[in-house]
Amino acid sequence: MFAVPARPVVRGVPQSGQEVGLWVSVGFVIGAPEITGDGGTVRVGVPLLTQGRRTTVHTRPVSEADAMAIAASVTEGALVDFVTSGREVVVARNAVDTFHTALTKSANPVFVTQKYGPELARRDGAPGAMVAAGWVYAGDRTTITVGDGREITEDIGGRPVRRYEETYRFADGVEVYQVDTRDWAASAPSVVGAIPVTRDHAYTTTDRQAAFVVFDRSYREASRVRGRQVFYLTPRDRSDGKPVRDVPTQSALLADKGVDPVSGVPYADIVATGVVTSTGRTSRRSG
Repeated sequence: MFAVPARPVVRGVPQSGQEVGLWVSVGFVIGAPEITGDGGTVRVGVPLLTQGRRTTVHTRPVSEADAMAIAASVTEGALVDFVTSGREVVVARNAVDTFHTALTKSANPVFVTQKYGPELARRDGAPGAMVAAGWVYAGDRTTITVGDGREITEDIGGRPVRRYEETYRFADGVEVYQVDTRDWAASAPSVVGAIPVTRDHAYTTTDRQAAFVVFDRSYREASRVRGRQVFYLTPRDRSDGKPVRDVPTQSALLADKGVDPVSGVPYADIVATGVVTSTGRTSRRSG
């Protein structure tokens, strides 16, 4: 999904040694952290997609123990946020909290909505910006539509409905990145027009385009929120091609629904929509 410029941490007038000029940055980890030492100065470098480019950010000097703790807390395939001052990453009071992981690409696709999903780290008592993830179902130069692929033709109340799908507007200067989950180091900046879209909502469409989106505001300003970063993940995920209904899997409510004509399995017996192949290396299963 998209990535955008970091936003400043609101600090006000510095007090009790508090710093000014601190920024919250967001990036996608595309390489293993590296601990470096120069004349007794130890730092941790983390390869990222951030601020429109591929780069490696470095912490301020730390102890060897803190460097090891920081390096162990960061993994390839993670969407992280952190505080910077100038060109350096500010080390948190508890070193392991220096890089906060908001989302991680793993063996299964990640589905989180803007409204109910996780956030960037809470700082100075204020909630972090919202994030979202899912399969991309539509997009143009100003918006992107993300969801879990669940197209319900009829819910328990007999109403047609599509659940867990949202459309987001882009912020000005939105950053876009292509994340290569087979070779993280091959990941690179991209453009809005290059974001792939899943062909349709049919459960038989097994190729699904996944993406992470980072927004410019917290839930407190949800009505004004815009997507400021998009990281789209390649190659595409692959679902199991089985249908879903908006009732619990294998529920008795499906007993009278008959047999799925594609798989030949009774609807009540299907555990869907699972994922048989997914890019990257935990997320919830689409239901």
